Amino acid sequence: VVGIESLLYNMVSRTRDLSDLAKALARYIEIVEFDNSQGADTILLRFERALVERFGSSRIEIRTTEDGHNTPHFHFVGPDIDASFTIEECELLAGEVDRRTLRKIRRFYFENGGRERLIHFWAATRNS
Repeated sequence: VVGIESLLYNMVSRTRDLSDLAKALARYIEIVEFDNSQGADTILLRFERALVERFGSSRIEIRTTEDGHNTPHFHFVGPDIDASFTIEECELLAGEVDRRTLRKIRRFYFENGGRERLIHFWAATRNS
């Protein structure tokens, strides 16, 4: 499992400028606002989603701007699917998924270090 710090370090070391860095970050987060008008050495990013894992045309993501959610959770988003699950136990909170998709989500969560990654991403995307 690659930590966020390692991922960012590798990204920064491979980019030529802030614009390249923003493009590299866009693979993992949906950038809503990019502003480097403060100067060449300053970058302000605001994002709404952090990509945790991709499965073809589907993805697991943490949304950073949802209000009113106290339970740490993640979303599985794909064609005709938007379901949320608790990070603590991988229990379905909202939405519907078929059995095959549910097995895929649980395999990621229980067998591939997914739970630890989700906890890390959740904490990294919160202000507190």
